[in-house]
Amino acid sequence: MTAALRYEVARLRTLRSTWWLLGVSIVVAAGIGMIVAWAATANDLGDNGLAIALSAGGEFSPVPLPPVLAGLVGVFALGHEYRYGTIRPALSAVPQRSSLMLAKVVVTGVWTAIVGVALVAVAYLVLLVFPGQNVAANGIPWDPAGRVALGFVVLMVLWALVGLGLAGLTRNLPAAIVLLLVIPLVVEGILFAVLNFVPALADISWLTKYLPFGAGQAMLTTFSPGELGGPEFEAATPLEGGIIFAIFTAALLGVTWVLFERKDA
Repeated sequence: MTAALRYEVARLRTLRSTWWLLGVSIVVAAGIGMIVAWAATANDLGDNGLAIALSAGGEFSPVPLPPVLAGLVGVFALGHEYRYGTIRPALSAVPQRSSLMLAKVVVTGVWTAIVGVALVAVAYLVLLVFPGQNVAANGIPWDPAGRVALGFVVLMVLWALVGLGLAGLTRNLPAAIVLLLVIPLVVEGILFAVLNFVPALADISWLTKYLPFGAGQAMLTTFSPGELGGPEFEAATPLEGGIIFAIFTAALLGVTWVLFERKDA
């Protein structure tokens, strides 16, 4: 297991994409922090504004960009192995397939958790140094800002592990990236619209709360559905959303793990 962890850490550290994705994530977190801070100089955004800043846009982004970039880290963790044919040398160096897969899960999860915490810290520091803002004056209260910040870090980790699972499931880097983007942005959007706006399906519209990526997004919510003036929909609570997305992630990783054990490289 130690050899597998060393291999995976070296792979993550030497990939240029790791640092490019980290850099873009920091720029996004800092940029959204500045936007919220600027808006807070003229408006009382309260703790909700702080939550939005700490989660890179939070519920006002269809999918916050940093979790998507974390998903790409997960895709590259296994997708690069198949794309460039390094999976065979990796298995020669670490013949215990479960050890190699566990190392990928652990290193990917720990790295994205560290990045998530760093992004929250960057956004908060931007708020603190921005003159005249009113959202960071009282620290980070648990509800909603602290809860949302924690949910953001968890969401980063789960997206990364979903990316890893998709890469192992497809064994194709471009296909995994497409699925990572299309499922939350297109497929779930279509299903949500169909189930909520087709009258004949009104009785099963509650199923939309179990769409995994949308459920994960619920961890970043500070407003209830309809509170901002829009229509009300069946939605998961932040805790329910986190559990639903975690179960989906675990199931996907489980299937990927079994295939990795049983199929040739």
